[in-house]
Amino acid sequence: MDTILSILLAFFCIGFGLFSFFLPEDAISLESRWKYDRADPSDKYIRLTRIEGVLAALAGVVLLVLFLFSPA
Repeated sequence: MDTILSILLAFFCIGFGLFSFFLPEDAISLESRWKYDRADPSDKYIRLTRIEGVLAALAGVVLLVLFLFSPA
C-alpha cells in the first residue's frame, strides 16, 4: 500500500511539474492570483515557475524510478 501511494505521489509531482512548465500563468493563478485583482505575473516570476515545474517533474521521475526499482 505504501508503494502504491508513493508511486501516485511521484505521478502527481510529474503532472504538476509539467503543468507548471507548459502553463505557468495558470499554475501561478492557482497558487496566488486570488490574492490580487488584475495583477499579471512578471516575466521573472513566470521563468521561476517554469524552473520550479522542471524541478518538480524531475523529482517525480526520480521518486518513480526509486519506488519502482527498489527492493521491497
